[in-house]
Amino acid sequence: MQPEQCVLSISGMGPSVSDGLTMSVWRTLVLTVLAWALVSLIAAENLRAASIAEVMNNIRRQRQAADFRAEGRIVQVDGQGARTSHRFTLKGKYLAQSLKLLWDVPGPKSSWLKLLIESFDGGQIRIRLAGAADSSIKELMPQQWGDPFLGSALIYEDLIDGHLVWRTQELLREEKYGARNCYVIQSLPGPGEPSAYATVTSWIDRTIYVPVYVEKVLRKSGAKRTFVHSGLRQSKGVWGARQVEVRDAGGSLAYLTLTRGTGKANLRLNDFDPRVLLNKSDLGSGRNSIP
Repeated sequence: MQPEQCVLSISGMGPSVSDGLTMSVWRTLVLTVLAWALVSLIAAENLRAASIAEVMNNIRRQRQAADFRAEGRIVQVDGQGARTSHRFTLKGKYLAQSLKLLWDVPGPKSSWLKLLIESFDGGQIRIRLAGAADSSIKELMPQQWGDPFLGSALIYEDLIDGHLVWRTQELLREEKYGARNCYVIQSLPGPGEPSAYATVTSWIDRTIYVPVYVEKVLRKSGAKRTFVHSGLRQSKGVWGARQVEVRDAGGSLAYLTLTRGTGKANLRLNDFDPRVLLNKSDLGSGRNSIP
């Protein structure tokens, strides 16, 4: 006895039953294949959802471990290669369900600047600042977050990675950036998450969960800006970049470089009291606080 065989009829798009396989058996086989295909699709989608959840949880653990002081400089390079440099001190810590950064840009008494930037777990950002001539604290509105910071290629919103806590995060693919294996994640701002950007795409190192390359698209112009993170290192268990290179669509170039710092600063909530923005003593020392 010959074994039963199924032969597909290309012209008729159906089975030939001349070899003894009944139509009912064929239908059963087709339904079984379709059922397995559906199960596979559902499983793949569930795996994808689990993967983005795992990646974002690891990124947020890095954020929640932040507790540092640092010093550095921002260097703007113009089209002729001329450089303008600004020194800064920076301290940051995750407190009260938000990442808080205090930027202190010293200079002559007429030009110093301090900023308190907060990125809340719900996806919102708040930016407050005061300069030498200010007697009260100013708050930057979302329409001002796209303004250049210190005349550089950086904008105010670039001073904190608030996009990593937006509600809409999609794992696009996994690929290499240079020698590093990365997750490519697209972040989209949603309702209640104002931003100067329409979308942010990050290449996140798969081992240490920090960005190595980021592309940001401005909401108003659609122009793309790129951020290359280099000198990745670990301090007190927390990973970060020593330098970020920023380029905008017009060719403007800036470097944000950390020159020294500590990864366990033991900062407290009162170190980020907004009143420190008006404290004119110890400018640039990073020691401003309200006792």
